[in-house]
Amino acid sequence: MFPTSSTEEIEGDLNEDFYYNTQNQGHFTARLKYAFDVLMLVRLYFRMRSKNRKPTAMQNLFFFHFKFGLRAIYRQRLHQSINIATLTLGFSCFALIFLFVYNQQQKDNFLTEPERIVRLGSIAEWGEGAGSHVGIGQMLANELPGIEAYSNVSTSIVEIKTLNGNESFTETITNGLPSLVDIFQLEIIRGENIKSGIKSILISEKISQKLFSSLDVIGKELTLISRGNETNYTIAGVLKDLPVNASFSVDILKLFAMNESYYDLNSNIQVSYPAYFKVATNMDIDQMARKIPELLQAHTSSESLLSTQYVFRTLDEIKSNIDASDNFVEAIDGQVLFIFSVVGIVILLLALANYINLSAALSLRRVQEMCVRKVMGASKKTIIIQQVIESFIVCFIALILTSLVIFYFTNRIENYLDIPLRIPSNIIGWVILITFLGLITLTLIASLYPAVLVTSIKFSDFLKGKITQSPKGKLIRNLLLVIQFSISASLIIGTLTFLKQLSFIDEMHHTAKAGEVLILKGKIGKNPEVIKQQLNTIPSINKISISSMVPGPNDNSRGGMGTKDFESGFDFYIVDENFIDVLGLDIIQGNNFYNDEKGSETDFLINESLATMIKENPIGKSFDLGRSTPSRVLGIVRDFPVQTIKEKIKPTAYFLRRSNGDSDNSLNKVAIRFEPTDLKKTIAQIEEVWRSVYPDQPFDLEFMDDRIRRTYTAELKMGKVFGAFTAVAVLISFLGLFGLITYIVQVRMKEVSIRKILGANFLSLAQLLTRKIWYILILASVISFPLAYYLLQFWLESFAYRTEITAEVFITTLILFMAIVSMTIFWQVKRVTMLNPAEVLRNE
Repeated sequence: MFPTSSTEEIEGDLNEDFYYNTQNQGHFTARLKYAFDVLMLVRLYFRMRSKNRKPTAMQNLFFFHFKFGLRAIYRQRLHQSINIATLTLGFSCFALIFLFVYNQQQKDNFLTEPERIVRLGSIAEWGEGAGSHVGIGQMLANELPGIEAYSNVSTSIVEIKTLNGNESFTETITNGLPSLVDIFQLEIIRGENIKSGIKSILISEKISQKLFSSLDVIGKELTLISRGNETNYTIAGVLKDLPVNASFSVDILKLFAMNESYYDLNSNIQVSYPAYFKVATNMDIDQMARKIPELLQAHTSSESLLSTQYVFRTLDEIKSNIDASDNFVEAIDGQVLFIFSVVGIVILLLALANYINLSAALSLRRVQEMCVRKVMGASKKTIIIQQVIESFIVCFIALILTSLVIFYFTNRIENYLDIPLRIPSNIIGWVILITFLGLITLTLIASLYPAVLVTSIKFSDFLKGKITQSPKGKLIRNLLLVIQFSISASLIIGTLTFLKQLSFIDEMHHTAKAGEVLILKGKIGKNPEVIKQQLNTIPSINKISISSMVPGPNDNSRGGMGTKDFESGFDFYIVDENFIDVLGLDIIQGNNFYNDEKGSETDFLINESLATMIKENPIGKSFDLGRSTPSRVLGIVRDFPVQTIKEKIKPTAYFLRRSNGDSDNSLNKVAIRFEPTDLKKTIAQIEEVWRSVYPDQPFDLEFMDDRIRRTYTAELKMGKVFGAFTAVAVLISFLGLFGLITYIVQVRMKEVSIRKILGANFLSLAQLLTRKIWYILILASVISFPLAYYLLQFWLESFAYRTEITAEVFITTLILFMAIVSMTIFWQVKRVTMLNPAEVLRNE
């Protein structure tokens, strides 16, 4: 490293210092200082080497171009800042959307054989259902070749209390057979699996740490409260937490247990739940499904079961079909992924097109510089290299800023949407490689076009003032602007329509005045009249209803029931005579429950969805519901949306609470309609009554409208995120407009100055410079409006209840466009008219 004559002297000095430090400061400190001194010598070597070596001609040329490029970017800092901002916005949005779509598509990639997990579904007139008769799964597991394991699955919200009763919280619990662990590859890290006949549960690591701050919980007990009933369970094992990209969640697993009579395929009552199977490798599930009717014939004479079409759906099919989703596996809306993918690509292309357009416009401001450099001997190659390096600097800065934006927003979007946005370690190398290749490609494309444009101008043409763009170049640039405006208009229309759709669903709930209804949750007990009588003493309360459930997320019968007369099954509520009035539901045909001798406890109400399953008018007719006597339909209730905005409303029946108290164990909801005068006082009075009647139960109160709104919170959040990306796309488009107007002004600066000297005012100059912009805007509207209308009509068909696309959406979009274009034009033209014509003409 150093000359031979100096090597021995340096080594001697190092050894002397090491010996001295060892004697005075200890061996460890001496070694550290010795290593530090050696490193400092390496640094000294490179400094001496750099002074002795002269840079090569290539290095000198690179540093010259680099320094010149930074200087040029600084001189045009306003426009180059716009370039960097445009690219940063485009890169960032594309990267975030890519992370979102990729992570959604990689759901359940931790499963080794996901194609072997299938679910039995049934297809009826109203569509495909996720559930099937509980007895069918059991029968198929025993008789259908190719099935290795099966489990019915249901989920429910329960309140959990530790054994000492000091802590309680609500959690989603999964009910399944022990084989569910094998089907979905759940890993038991402590203890053993649940067993039939034993009240035991499995809990996840997360729940174990949350409750006990430890994983040593085997044998401990938990109290689960479901629909007012308390049951103690022993913890049999601990499940390993599922990865964040799992489409299903199992935090608490309890044995799926039902009355044995429900498994009877000849029973009048048909209870349906999703049934999952693990099939053998390389099985034809369609061929397996075709064998089901033949197997059923040997076990049942039920026409409804024999006439139903059965299908097996793979896990991938379940996740991609939101209409046939269940409460266990989370379905991914394929339309959402497609729309976001398209928007991400569009935003990236808009950013690239704007960058190229603005770069071309800025290059025309440097024609004089380039022509002088050509006269002084600069070759075309040198000028192009200079442009490439400048473009690389801009793109590299945008890439650095993009990394910061992604770092800042990733966690925030994850927390807001409750979805992972992570790059798996196995593709990081590919991401870096593609990013590098993309950077090089963009640098070349964005620099070569303006470089060739400028270098093609002859110095003689510059002196004669013939710096004009070719008709072909104008056509390409105008075409890009038309495309940009069309896309931006379509995105704005789409966002406004989506928000209108959410508002439409919200209005359906608003008509029921759900904001004036409070919901109390708890075990009501055998005598619900006590709580009703005491609550009725509060002056601000209008009416009270006690029921088994109320509309909202995670609150239905979890599979429902079917009979000979209602073969496809339905959800059901146990209610009192005030339920319809308190919840603000509408009777569209027939009557509500009677309070006099006209009524009977066997009478029931059905909603519109259930009524469509009956071929004739059901009002006044009696049906076999598995009771001792037939039940009569009193009326039809208007469908009330309580699922996500794309799900069809489930067929539902409302049964009147029996006076003998047989159904009182299922009553755990108190709905209260009140006068919204002094809300704080009303809630305090309700709490006082509740604690006096049920001193051992927590006071759990919520507003009905908040409860319902949770059903489409995810769609609302997704709409806001989509709106943010749309705003970015529009911003990028109008940055492109800014670039085009800048180009027009630069090319026609001499003409503007002469017209100004001749007395042209601001309006005439604005009309002169921007007439074509308005033509482009009109053409973009003509293209985008019909296209957006057609695509949105197709998209709205996926909603069970949908709004109409009205003219106000298009008018709002057009006004917004005109306002932004007008402001952009005004700012640019005003700046030009403020220039001194003499200075402009002198330079020309």
